[in-house]
Amino acid sequence: MYEYIKGTLIEVSTSKVVVEVHGLAYGLWIPCNHFSRLPALGSAMTFYVSLVTREDSQKLYGFLTRNERDLFENLLDVSGIGPKMSLSLIGHMEMRDLQAAIGQGDFRAICKVPGIGKKTAERLIVEMRDKMKKSLDQLPSLQQPGSEENKDLVTDAVSALIHLGYHGSQAQKAVKAALNKADKEPELAQLITSALHCL
Repeated sequence: MYEYIKGTLIEVSTSKVVVEVHGLAYGLWIPCNHFSRLPALGSAMTFYVSLVTREDSQKLYGFLTRNERDLFENLLDVSGIGPKMSLSLIGHMEMRDLQAAIGQGDFRAICKVPGIGKKTAERLIVEMRDKMKKSLDQLPSLQQPGSEENKDLVTDAVSALIHLGYHGSQAQKAVKAALNKADKEPELAQLITSALHCL
């Protein structure tokens, strides 16, 4: 429904900001790590937003980048992961660290986030991987030299990055750059991690 809100920053806390747009004030819930990245009050700001509607509430969640917003929405699709937990994941882990943990299946890193137990972390990793597989048919064809195994590896890696919040063109460029840097054909988890560093 909403893509972004652009206005004047008038209130700030570690969990929420208020942005005024033409006389209307919007309250946006934010990840805690955004607090230190915000400018002074009165500054012009753009937040990429996600509207979450529940039976008893409607809340807007704001993010400084589109990728963080997209990752938030992907996390919401995981069973047992609600807005509060998704916000906590993004707020307590750097985006690339969270993406790498999902890509590598590192549930221990995810368990360090307050409120995230082992079962939840494992389910998050499994379901995100399932979503990656389901998107393979929707990906544009990749003209990648090499074996069929190489093509499958590239497609899986691009799919993984898309479900971690990146756009298709970004993901393809990053994966190709990571492959060019590799001395030999990497495993999927290694390729995803290397591609994240190329973004």
